[in-house]
Amino acid sequence: MLGAFTGSPALPGLMFFSKELTRAASNRYGRDAKRGDFERGVKLAADRAALIEPLVTHVFALDEVAKALATADENPPDLSKC
Repeated sequence: MLGAFTGSPALPGLMFFSKELTRAASNRYGRDAKRGDFERGVKLAADRAALIEPLVTHVFALDEVAKALATADENPPDLSKC
């Protein structure tokens, strides 16, 4: 579920229970009325593309989502050095 709300949204609790669904929250902040953090992050990534490029191991088209997920599952990152 993706959305921005000004109040508390109604969630279909029975559906979450019966399908054993899990939901996770994420937050997006805005620094000013003109540009939010996401827009700033995209611009920063574009401006520093040479620094980010070594982090990109695979690129998939949108219609290759199944292949992308399978690749991610087969090649989990080594977090022991983090």
